[in-house]
Amino acid sequence: METLSKLGVRAPTTWSQVLALCDKAKDADIAAYSLGIQSPLGTNYNASLPLVANGKAAGVVQGSWAFAPLRQANPKPTYKMFPLPATNNPGQTWMPGAANAGFAVNAKTKNPNAIRFVRFVASPAFQNAFAKASGSLPAYPSAGTRPDAGLALFVGYQRNGKTYPFPDQLWPNPKVQNAHLTGLQNIFAGKGTVAEMLSAMDQAYRSK
Repeated sequence: METLSKLGVRAPTTWSQVLALCDKAKDADIAAYSLGIQSPLGTNYNASLPLVANGKAAGVVQGSWAFAPLRQANPKPTYKMFPLPATNNPGQTWMPGAANAGFAVNAKTKNPNAIRFVRFVASPAFQNAFAKASGSLPAYPSAGTRPDAGLALFVGYQRNGKTYPFPDQLWPNPKVQNAHLTGLQNIFAGKGTVAEMLSAMDQAYRSK
């Protein structure tokens, strides 16, 4: 937040404001968004976060899991998460999200501790403890949920049902994700186009 203040702007709520932020950041010789793209023109995930933590970038396009490593890199700044708008109508902005992990037990297990563990993982106490440690939101908030202050805006999105799953949560196979990431790398390296990336993703989606 301190970097945005130095630039004299607020977190953008429209696409035009995103472009304005990019111009402001460029004039200040910093990055508007630190993208974790492993290519000649980008940085990988681990390198992208310190840029934000040390004021070399105004933000980073990531999920709430980035809070912990950001604070580990530099605990002084105030970190907050905002949705990245795609249009000039703030009412059309939704929050993407997905389950962090899943746990299961073989139906034929004879180990009672395995079932106890899964029930514990599903308990409000565990969900709240995990959310606090990771800086995320529980999928099913309970009365005792105390969200990270940096996620205050998203609590409203979750409460009002303005969320949708990350696209890759519904893709039929991992090949689509590989085509997606490879295509993004090629675009930023000047070796591919959006149309080529989408075509490769469609082909991967239909493959078995």
